[in-house]
Amino acid sequence: MLYKRNKTVLIEQTERMFHQRWGLFAGVLLILIAATCVGVFQSLMHYIYSKRQDYAIQRLIGFKPNQLVKLIVAQILLFITYSIVAGSIVGCTLTYTLAMIDSTGALYFDVQTITMVSVGFIVLSVLLFAGQGWLLTRQKLIDEIH
Repeated sequence: MLYKRNKTVLIEQTERMFHQRWGLFAGVLLILIAATCVGVFQSLMHYIYSKRQDYAIQRLIGFKPNQLVKLIVAQILLFITYSIVAGSIVGCTLTYTLAMIDSTGALYFDVQTITMVSVGFIVLSVLLFAGQGWLLTRQKLIDEIH
């Protein structure tokens, strides 16, 4: 009787520790993903602001501010779409490889979550960079050409 009670307590402790470890892993993974997203957005912002003089020249030759915003958003969307496709391929390949190593686990791709995260990232990118493009194109041309 005492052995069964201790065994039950040990099983409960083991399950609790298992969930704590997976919770910690998920938390660290989310922090890494968030830091990566911030890094990508910072790199894209730097890319946009490093081309300010090019954008000013395009405005001088006749681009309207809204056309320039569309150009900036198209460039960012191309980069983000390429990154999402490449990241999804690499992630699915690594997941498949790990599933082959651990034959006891089931292989499961949550397509709905992957799609929702990708769409959310694209929408966030469009909103952020359309706003930055709008602010950039509303500055005086004399300030942009040095």
